[in-house]
Amino acid sequence: MDAIRHVPGSTQAFTIRQVDNNTGPADWFPEDHPPMPEVVAHGRRPGVNACGFCHYPNGKGRPNNAGPAGLPASYILQQLEDFATGGFRQWREEQLGQAKAQYDADDRHRQAHDP
Repeated sequence: MDAIRHVPGSTQAFTIRQVDNNTGPADWFPEDHPPMPEVVAHGRRPGVNACGFCHYPNGKGRPNNAGPAGLPASYILQQLEDFATGGFRQWREEQLGQAKAQYDADDRHRQAHDP
């Protein structure tokens, strides 16, 4: 688990523990995207994983979730509000909990990030 890992095309190196860190996920290609907002890079304690853990630091997402890269901040914020207020129920409880923990109407401007 502590062995250093590499992926093709990246100069970065991480352990599996670093890759699996949901509050500071590995960024294999940091040159491929602008600097990440804090919540994307490290989440928000308590209860909010780094957005980049599931949606990747470049915002393209995993095959099993959405790629928010390129979407307007207003759309992303509306999705979070819908999750948090119960307007969208087609997600697993874990995802709903993440959205509820992350959504804060008084803090919307910090979460907005148009690429």
